[in-house]
This record gives sequence, structure tokens and C-alpha cells, in this order.
Amino acid sequence: MKIIMVILLVALCGAIGYGLSKNYSDRKKFFYCLESFFVVFKVDISFNKSKLLTALNAELKTVKNKNLTMLLTNFTSLLTQNGQLNKNEVFKGINILYEQEKDVIFAFLQGLGKSDVFNQVQTIDNFLFKVREFYDVSNKDCKKYCPLYVKLSIIFGLLIAIIFI
Repeated sequence: MKIIMVILLVALCGAIGYGLSKNYSDRKKFFYCLESFFVVFKVDISFNKSKLLTALNAELKTVKNKNLTMLLTNFTSLLTQNGQLNKNEVFKGINILYEQEKDVIFAFLQGLGKSDVFNQVQTIDNFLFKVREFYDVSNKDCKKYCPLYVKLSIIFGLLIAIIFI
């Protein structure tokens, strides 16, 4: 009975460590999907000359990341409702981003659709450069902290198991 409890305790601590590290991997996936989305979006507005909402709604169906889907859904719904963007409403339900990242994304979203196609493509290229920087930072953090949290939580579980035995 004690052995089963020890195994369950270590497994539970490992799961807690995995849960703590999930935030870092979610940020990494978010920036990867954000970059991929806006590369396709740039092509769409460059060659198809689609309107902003039409292009966003068409590309939104292909997004597989829940945080990015939520961001873009919030953005498109605010545009269709009243056209006024509110930072808190755009990022509602998204808690994996730092404030600086939110500021950059929000500033980009505010300027989206406000210029001609050539300038819009330039703006998207500049934004993609910044997103790549965010991805690189989140990738480093993920490589650094994800294994750390899992290993520390398993060690913590083993220490508690040793104390109980």
C-alpha cells in the first residue's frame, strides 16, 4: 500500500511540474502559430487583395492554437461590433503573454487595415520580425524552464516519499 502511495505521490508531483512548464510551451506554440498565420495572411492580402475581415475570417479557420484563435476571434468581433479596439478585450482569456508582448501585438492590430497594400505588407514584415524575436526568447525559456520544473517537481515528490517511508 505504501509503495502505491509513493508512486502516486511522485506521479502527482511530476504532473504538477508538467502543468507549471506548460505555460512556457504554450507561449512558444503561440508565437510559432502567430508567425505562420501572418505569413499566410500577408500572402492573402498581397495577391488576393482581400478585405481585412474577409481575409482574417478565412485564415482564422485554419488556426489550431487555442490562444491565437481566441485573440483573433476577440479582434474580429470587436471590429465587427464597433470598430473600437480595447486592449483588455482583445486579450481577454489569454494569460500566457507578457505585457510588452501584448503592447506590440496590440499596436500592430490597431494599425492593421489602415493603409494601402504595400505599406500593410511592410508593416506585417516588421511585425513578423518582432514575433520571431518573441519566439526565440520563448523558445529559450521553454528549453530552460520546462525540464527544470518537471525535474524539480519529481525530486520534490521523491523527497516527500522518502520522508513518508
